[in-house]
Amino acid sequence: MPDDESEDVETGKLLAASDLSRESRVRESLKRRLVESARGRSRFRPAPPLLWAAGLAGVLVVLYAAMPVSATLRTFFSRWFVGPRTEVGSFVPERIATAEARPRTWVVQTTIGNFSGDVPVGAAADLRFHDGLDGARSAMPGLYAPRWVPAGYAFESAVLTPLGGAIFVYLHGGTELVVYQTPSRVRHVVAAEARRVRVAGTPAAWVDGGYGLVWEKDGMSFNVGGRTLVLEDALRLAESLRKEAL
Repeated sequence: MPDDESEDVETGKLLAASDLSRESRVRESLKRRLVESARGRSRFRPAPPLLWAAGLAGVLVVLYAAMPVSATLRTFFSRWFVGPRTEVGSFVPERIATAEARPRTWVVQTTIGNFSGDVPVGAAADLRFHDGLDGARSAMPGLYAPRWVPAGYAFESAVLTPLGGAIFVYLHGGTELVVYQTPSRVRHVVAAEARRVRVAGTPAAWVDGGYGLVWEKDGMSFNVGGRTLVLEDALRLAESLRKEAL
């Protein structure tokens, strides 16, 4: 079978196995994104930068799609810690081998890439979708949310992950701004220029091109990403994060 046909078959299997019911506007929006991604996958051409985070407890976050991920990560040429739970490193993507498929994983797709993670044995694999910030915070108390976002952006949806993490999506026209937080230990790896910055005096990392700001706060690992996001706005958003409601 040609590679493109095999890919279509595998995509069909994934969609068939996914819980994409029409019970909420959020799930329908996610379904549309998955279908559009499947239709255009054979024409997709990856380009740097890449930002992803591998949790030591089995969490994996990929903020750029269609790039193979290494299970061993032996090609670091620089690495540092922005906090006791969050590591940032750079690598050469051409030397990275494709990881084997992981069983019992969850996946959330955004325009800046895919968030996915392994589900621990005995843990519920369900993702919880909310189209309101209050509902997400009621379902998972203690979540941080920004008190400021760049002009024109409005809250669109939230996805709560099996390991206590959350993905908030804000929209401005067709442009997504993604805010991710997790209590898991994570290793962020970038296939692009990453430089050291600070968030309110705390060590952080910024991936050039507006793809991601990575930092820690109160034992949580955070990153903010967006195709048009600039560092100044990412820093302002990061410093506005609070547990209190807006």
